[in-house]
Amino acid sequence: MNDRLMKIFEIMSFYDNHRWSSKDNYNLINFSKYNLDNDSRLLTHWLCYITDRQMPFRIVWDIGGFVLSDLVYNIKQNSMRMDEPLKLLDPDQDGSFIGKDDGRYFLISREQANKKISSDYKQYIRNGRVRFKSRFFPSDYFAILYTLVFLEDYNFRFSALIREIYDKHKDKGDFIRRILFCLYLITYHNVKQHKSEDLDPEHFDANLESARKIKREIKRILADEEEFNNQYDKFSKTRIFEQKRAWCSLRDFLKSPEFKEYFREALGKEGMEEKDIGRLFSVKALAQLELPGDVWNNNPRFRENVS
Repeated sequence: MNDRLMKIFEIMSFYDNHRWSSKDNYNLINFSKYNLDNDSRLLTHWLCYITDRQMPFRIVWDIGGFVLSDLVYNIKQNSMRMDEPLKLLDPDQDGSFIGKDDGRYFLISREQANKKISSDYKQYIRNGRVRFKSRFFPSDYFAILYTLVFLEDYNFRFSALIREIYDKHKDKGDFIRRILFCLYLITYHNVKQHKSEDLDPEHFDANLESARKIKREIKRILADEEEFNNQYDKFSKTRIFEQKRAWCSLRDFLKSPEFKEYFREALGKEGMEEKDIGRLFSVKALAQLELPGDVWNNNPRFRENVS
């Protein structure tokens, strides 16, 4: 390799390190509780990225992060107490996380607004609770529902699922991309455009059964090696380059100064060996990340100072 090419690589490495090593370049979440376990923080992060479309990023991470972390906390707390913890997403359930106003549905916390929201986002508070509605909320609701329905088989432990996926594909040269594909399936497979009335209470049981039917389909794909490889090959040739939100979330698990520590500790708690955890953060793994160019816009210097 000639000196000129080496110099180019050194410059690119310098920019890459400075771009990704600062917490200012990541979306920090306004969690509803300071003592959430690491797995809940990871799952909240994944759910926040579902809603991160054509909205001010601070609303997604400050307001959405608060409400979604409260949802994750309550889903997990109620998994041992309720016959159907997912009824917390039923608009007709007492204490539901789904509210309605003027015919429009939204997410609403159980937890009272914290100091940050009370100070900076008073317009999102109703009777002390926090309201959050993403721009594409009906469809985002179903992506969140599908994700949580799949995770009910893992006691809603996101990192337990990731560990299982890794164990199955760790001998493949593209194991990071395979993890991304599996996570894509549990959240975005068969999610269609929906109308607000699709969330009406009389549809909840049917929506839940539809989500469980999709889960059975996904589990069949994951279990059948030939079917998995066929679906993965199709995905790799087309849709893998379109999954900005999924890639950005996985990127943060591997590169964010904050979330990579949550990721390490959560996987360790699931019994993953240290050598395998280290492999997820290796150069070979990071080289598989597929990131859209416009994620550079997260940098405040680009976002706020370039017109």
